[in-house]
Amino acid sequence: MTSRVLKVVTLVEQKLPYSWALDDLAAKVSVSKWHLQREFKANTGMSIGQYARTRRLGMAAYEIANTEKRIIDVAMDFDFESQEAFARAFKRQYGISPKHLKLQPTWANNLFSRPICQDYIDCFHYCSANPPTIVDFPDTHFYGLYDYFEAIRFDSESFLSQLRGLWDKFLAYIPDDDRGDWAEYYSVETFERGSHQMQKFTMMAARTRSFSPEVESISFMPAHQRLRFSVPKPELTEYFLEYLYYVYMPQSKRSVMKLPVLWQMDLDGNLCGLYALEYADEQTLPKSIVSILPDLVCKPTKEMSAIRHDVSIDLRETGLRIKNLLRRWEADFDSNSDIIVGDYSGKEFKVDHQFISHFVVNEGLSEQNKNMINVAKNHYLQVELVGTVIELAEAVDYILFAYMDASAYYSSAGCEWLCDIEKVHSTYRVTALFPVKKR
Repeated sequence: MTSRVLKVVTLVEQKLPYSWALDDLAAKVSVSKWHLQREFKANTGMSIGQYARTRRLGMAAYEIANTEKRIIDVAMDFDFESQEAFARAFKRQYGISPKHLKLQPTWANNLFSRPICQDYIDCFHYCSANPPTIVDFPDTHFYGLYDYFEAIRFDSESFLSQLRGLWDKFLAYIPDDDRGDWAEYYSVETFERGSHQMQKFTMMAARTRSFSPEVESISFMPAHQRLRFSVPKPELTEYFLEYLYYVYMPQSKRSVMKLPVLWQMDLDGNLCGLYALEYADEQTLPKSIVSILPDLVCKPTKEMSAIRHDVSIDLRETGLRIKNLLRRWEADFDSNSDIIVGDYSGKEFKVDHQFISHFVVNEGLSEQNKNMINVAKNHYLQVELVGTVIELAEAVDYILFAYMDASAYYSSAGCEWLCDIEKVHSTYRVTALFPVKKR
């Protein structure tokens, strides 16, 4: 009975940050502990222990980020035997240490989980009864309008209102006789480097055909398979995401490996989320990654001569932006000059980070409009790449949004470098440097 599950949730919440003995909790709801465990997992996808641990760690993350308490005091307050035990549990759950959360407190908003409610249980049962199906996508361009969003869990009503407004604005550009088939239309969700720190990501209201070159933004998705998940209605999206990240992905041992995430309404009025998920034990490096240097590279603060180039903000995909940069400076590759992407001050992430670039001018390059810039000291993960523009983009996204999650590093503020660029026909050889810090 879901009423008993919700009663258990209430009891667990009342006792947090401390834990119930399972026998005592079962006695409170008048069932055996074996029955209680089966019933709770059958209605939530989680064990009682997993749920309580997730809530406890989420509350601890909030304390670390929003108070002056020492980490050892937070560990004791949340019923951990030692600071070391707390740090191990925290890093296993979130992939970062409590110490680094203290240095990046905005991350706590990404870690906080909410109490289970009836809407979550309803969504869990629907998703369990309607498992995802496999969909094959060809190379696909998306044409639409974009906006920056905060996560739906912060305020689902405002999020959905903003998204509906974006779709109204987009559809106003398309005449009735050019609407075409519903299957052409998608909400396209993408992340930029630093999205977690900025608490913002990009959504496009888009279709797979051009509609107005003067105003449209463009994204691109290489051919691959996706899993199509069904959500009974948009209002339950935030609960579907909790099911996906806390239940489906851990239990299936899969993770998100490619962007963007696609959303689409089907003919029955159900919302569909299309994710590129891969099994953790089957993940392989993209073929364009030749090597990843085991030790970080340190670049000291340095003043240098550079030419600024702003990439169009309508290029909403990594490959389109890389293509723009390489074409802009193609004639100067033999000068052994470098391309800097993003804010070189190293102070903070910005939403326009990926659209600002500088070409570092070496001796002998005579182009005008050169300026002196002061690039801040930083530590970098060095990756050697060889491939086409599409392959380079796949590698860059893999490093930023897949490799980093499982590595000893996380993205830090600062610029990326594209160095020692060589081109042979349609293939490029590039040394890429990504600013990082150790977890």
